[in-house]
Amino acid sequence: MTQYKKSRRSHIRWDRLAIIMAGIIVIVAGIFVGIKMLATNPYEKYDAYNEKTKLYGESQHDSQKEEDVYYLSVHYPEYQEKAMNDLVANYRKKHVKVDKKHSGMQYIMVDYDSKLLYDSYITLTFHQVIKDENDKVLKKEDVSYNYDIKRKKLMDVKDVLRRDYIVMMKKLAKENGFKEDQIKIANLSSFILQDKKVSFYFDANASKTLDVVYEDHKPYIALTNAKIPSYYMKDPIIPAAQPAVKKGKKLIAFTFDDGPASENTKAIMDEFEKYGGRATFFMLGQNADLNPDLVKEVYKRGHEVGNHSWDHSQGIAVTNTLTKKQVSEEVYKPNDVIFKATGFEPRYFRPPYGAIGNTLDSVCGLDMVGWDIDSLDWQNHNPEMMTSIIKKGASVGYEVVLMHDIHKETVEGVKKVLKELDAQGFQFVTIDTLMKQDRKYLTAYNNERMHNIVITSNVGK
Repeated sequence: MTQYKKSRRSHIRWDRLAIIMAGIIVIVAGIFVGIKMLATNPYEKYDAYNEKTKLYGESQHDSQKEEDVYYLSVHYPEYQEKAMNDLVANYRKKHVKVDKKHSGMQYIMVDYDSKLLYDSYITLTFHQVIKDENDKVLKKEDVSYNYDIKRKKLMDVKDVLRRDYIVMMKKLAKENGFKEDQIKIANLSSFILQDKKVSFYFDANASKTLDVVYEDHKPYIALTNAKIPSYYMKDPIIPAAQPAVKKGKKLIAFTFDDGPASENTKAIMDEFEKYGGRATFFMLGQNADLNPDLVKEVYKRGHEVGNHSWDHSQGIAVTNTLTKKQVSEEVYKPNDVIFKATGFEPRYFRPPYGAIGNTLDSVCGLDMVGWDIDSLDWQNHNPEMMTSIIKKGASVGYEVVLMHDIHKETVEGVKKVLKELDAQGFQFVTIDTLMKQDRKYLTAYNNERMHNIVITSNVGK
């Protein structure tokens, strides 16, 4: 009897102990879960990013939140190059915006890819995704930038493609199922440089790209790097900077056709540089081809290199006897020669005789430049007469003068007229500088002026 009672009391103690132990386990587990919950970031999955695509720049991360309204996660690079950091800041200001006028929670996630390409170009693409509280994608947007380190500039399509690239791109588009009417300069602003190609995209999320393979399209590649196939596989030449436009000065652009012409061209550049000025040389392709070092010197010294056709053929527009293909070669073959010498692609074209026919207008993708004042140096060969004509035509500024650097008398005329115009408060600038001051005025047709100063071609617009 006594033994039985002892055994029962022992059994009751173990039951109670088991209950106590279970309670302790529950409490500990609860504490552990609570600690874990406190330590876990509820937005962790929205902070996710792709580590493999951050190949240049120091990766940074910012986040913002407003309870039950939005959560914003932004991954972005920080660069050594100030211009790139400014660009990143501008992207965040312009593209990363929180819209609080919505129902439910929103999650805005920004990631990026960044790469240094051949020590010459920085490529950066931001990927933005916006989701709702049910994880449904509301918006996707990719924004790409390409920066030329050596030229210190944000790149556009004309820094990547050259010649009559619009024609090439339309053909490529047709072959790859894109609509040809998508191929316009205005639609080619979104692209990303890669090792072997440049990829253009036409929608916000880059769902489909049109790729231009460098090796397959060598004549059309404007990039200047030893590892990228083009007609100029060297480091770019950085020309002397253009003099700043001086307040109160009357701007005048001197243009010289038909060269380059060895000592004449050099002597003319020397004269302009005495006054801190620059000139524009519209070169014939056949002459540029014979003098590549002179072409290079003109460009390197900060004077402007323009295109005056291959051989000054009357058939371009005067007699209209050339086919579209022949006219195209008259326009773009000189650009090939100049690009091979300098890595620079001329953007202005002086039509032979100043004549613009329908065929030329339809194939020329360059801005076509006329003149206000014809010095008649090609006719009079007289420095005094040239000076008199130019002084009479020059008045309030924004005039464009036509001369020819193939005549030795023109050199003497330049010496005389620059001295006199400088005393009258003129500044000697290139066509491009003049255009940057007031493009609208220079492209407007004015019946009181004998020629349009600049006629912008419709090709690629």
